[in-house]
Amino acid sequence: MNRYNLFHKIHKGLRALLYDTSMLLQRTDFTLAEEAEEAICRVQFAVSLFDQFQQSEDNFVLPVMMDYEPGLADSFEHDHEESYGMGEKLQRLAGDFQAATLPFEKIAISGTLLALFEEFTLFSILHMTREEQIVNKVLWRYYTDAELQKISWKIINAAESPFIMPYNKWMFRGLNNNEIIRWLKEVKETAREREFESLLKTAEAELHPQRWSLLQDVLLTGRLLAN
Repeated sequence: MNRYNLFHKIHKGLRALLYDTSMLLQRTDFTLAEEAEEAICRVQFAVSLFDQFQQSEDNFVLPVMMDYEPGLADSFEHDHEESYGMGEKLQRLAGDFQAATLPFEKIAISGTLLALFEEFTLFSILHMTREEQIVNKVLWRYYTDAELQKISWKIINAAESPFIMPYNKWMFRGLNNNEIIRWLKEVKETAREREFESLLKTAEAELHPQRWSLLQDVLLTGRLLAN
C-alpha cells in the first residue's frame, strides 16, 4: 500500500538543485567575473533554500516525531544544526569571494568553497535519504495520510513567498512525468484556482515544450503514463 510521502517531491527538487549547482561550480572559471558571480549567487541561493525547508521541518515535522520518538527527533535536529553550520560557512565564503580583489585570493577562496559545497551536498543527500527511510516509517506508524497531508500543507503555507516559486521550479526539474501529473492533480483538487494556474505557468516555463505538451494531453484525458 502506497502511503503519503511527506518528503518525496521536495527532496527530488532539492537533489536536482544540488546536482545542478555542483556541476555549475565544477564548470566555473572563477577568474571570469560573470561566471564567478553566477556560481556564487547560486551557492547563496541553494543554502537559503535548504535553510528555509529545514526550518519548516523544525517547526512542523520534528515536533510530531517528538511525541513518539524523541531520541530520533533529537538526532535529526542535530543533523539540521550541522547543516545550518555548513550553510553559514558557505555564505561567509561567498561573501569573502565577493569582497576579494586579488585574483589569487579569489582562486583560493573558490577552491575552499567548492570543497565545502561538495561536503554540503553529500551530507544533505544522505540526510534526505535517512528521512525517507526512517522518518517516513515513524510518521506512517503514528499518523494517517490525511494527517500527513495537513502537515505538508502547513509547510507550504508557512514558506516565505520568495521561496515558493523556486521550490516549484526545482521540483518540476527533478520529478518524472507521472509524479508531476499526480502533483498537479493534487493541487487542482485542494488549492485555490489561482494557485493551480500559477503552478501550471511554472510547469510550462520549466519543462521542455514536448514534455509540457505531453503532460497537457495527459491532464486532459485524466490518465497516467505507462511506466
